[in-house]
Amino acid sequence: MQLGKTRTVAVAAVLAIGAVARPSAAATIVVTPGDDPGVGFNDPTSVSPVGGNTETTRGAQALAAFKLAASIWGAAIDSPVTIEVAARFGPLACTAATGILGAGAPHAWMKNTSGARPNVLYPVALANRLAGTDLDTTAPDIDAVFNGAAGTTGCLEGSGWYFGLDRNSGNLTDLVTVVVHELGHGLGMTTPIDLDTGALRDGVPDVFSLFVVDERTGKHWSDMTDSARAESARAFHQLSWGGGNVTTAAATLLTHGMPTLSLGVPLDTLDPAIAVATFGPALTATPALGVLTAVADDTASPTDACGTSASLTGKVAFVEAGGCPDVDKVLSVQAAGAMAAILVSDQTTFAPLAPTGDDGGKATIPSVRIDQKDATTIRAALPQAPSARLWANPARALGTSLAGRVYLDAVDPVVPRVSVVHWDPIISPHLLMQPAIVTTRDLDLTVPLLEDLGWAAAGAVAGKDGGSGGSGGSTGSGGAGGSSGTGADTDAGLDGAITDASGGYMPDHLGSTTDGPPPANRFVDSGSHGSIGPGGIVWVPHSKGCDCRVGARTGAGSPAGVFGVALALLAFTRRRRAAR
Repeated sequence: MQLGKTRTVAVAAVLAIGAVARPSAAATIVVTPGDDPGVGFNDPTSVSPVGGNTETTRGAQALAAFKLAASIWGAAIDSPVTIEVAARFGPLACTAATGILGAGAPHAWMKNTSGARPNVLYPVALANRLAGTDLDTTAPDIDAVFNGAAGTTGCLEGSGWYFGLDRNSGNLTDLVTVVVHELGHGLGMTTPIDLDTGALRDGVPDVFSLFVVDERTGKHWSDMTDSARAESARAFHQLSWGGGNVTTAAATLLTHGMPTLSLGVPLDTLDPAIAVATFGPALTATPALGVLTAVADDTASPTDACGTSASLTGKVAFVEAGGCPDVDKVLSVQAAGAMAAILVSDQTTFAPLAPTGDDGGKATIPSVRIDQKDATTIRAALPQAPSARLWANPARALGTSLAGRVYLDAVDPVVPRVSVVHWDPIISPHLLMQPAIVTTRDLDLTVPLLEDLGWAAAGAVAGKDGGSGGSGGSTGSGGAGGSSGTGADTDAGLDGAITDASGGYMPDHLGSTTDGPPPANRFVDSGSHGSIGPGGIVWVPHSKGCDCRVGARTGAGSPAGVFGVALALLAFTRRRRAAR
């Protein structure tokens, strides 16, 4: 990968947030559009003002929306070094119903720089902040590209971009929200680790991986082998964030009532990942409680629960895989008096699939499925008659482990640029960095995560919609990760912050055209491996970033229901309907 100057003169939207009086320091963000003439941020198509965005061309409206998103982040974090963002619209994969909305990533990863942990990769914007200086003045810190075809024939039809600043996007996709999300990745919620193989970039861990915990072993990713990391990336509801700032904020921010299978001695330390059935009653705070008991029935295979089962009165049924449909098994053990059913997966994946079927309204007991790895552990302990209770644990926030750590998104197989670098979809209320895009600009757990990495929050301004004051007019209160705030998002104060600049750089992988030689001091070889540059700085090519996809539209605001999380992403409908 090499970089070169764009053919057009770029415009830098300098958001001088630090110049506005506020409780503490903030950050200055410079946005350099990299589109060719007539497209994207340079699109001259005349449009009417919309949602508080008073610009009158499509390109200018898009830039105003981007500026508001940048101002939200600028008011929320503290950095003495200007954060430079190279942004453009471009062709991204999509169909009429699904597609990639955008991708954002650090432009580079750096190691062994001033203020950073030794032999740990840092996204360049964070490395700059810790060093207190711009470590590479020739290139941006964050790359971001957005789907220029969204809403056109054959690409997310009916779900084009909304450039308004008021969050009233309706059936369209709110550009401000998507930009805020992608900047979160560019600032550090990402990893350059190969999720398929678990291989480290440049042979060393990155700062994000230092906080990724495998709940089954208690190990951090930085302390695991490549193969163990690759397996961990697929471990549904077993991969979590170990940073203390996030854990503390989640305890009060997130909705409680996590679906839980609690087991007694000798399984009291086991926390099996469970998938709740699509039929029967929902889990509640009142547990279905009993001794976990293997099913014996009158079929050729005594553990199928496909025929008439021996009495299970007051017990929780442990049901092996195969033999007949899920719903038949549940109705069979229900008739035998079971309080609940625990079904074993017949797949070798680490993401159990929800039991399915049409019960005709007959199922009165809850049922879930567990994966084979947990089933093996449980099966060995059945002779000791462990107790089991299946419930929505009111002491446990949705999407958190027994230790209170927040789950990262882990599915089997992994989804490149989606898995691990987002929060788990079950979490409620909806978070900015969950993979499904809804119209929210709250920074919620994202600021605490960045604080875990080494960023500093801009004091009390790191609340809802980016905090108090600053360009864009958002106001708010509350500390880092806060969720309270008031005020409307407007374009007030942004127009005067635009200055002319030239020589913006965009990476070739985003499809930009270039002319002339690449800038000096880029430290890139033909194999895209880091090499030593001036001052001993190692520059490492950026990760692949985030692919934020949409399928069916989700409405504005949080998804309805504790367990009814609207999974708009194709990736997540895929995982649920995988063949069993």
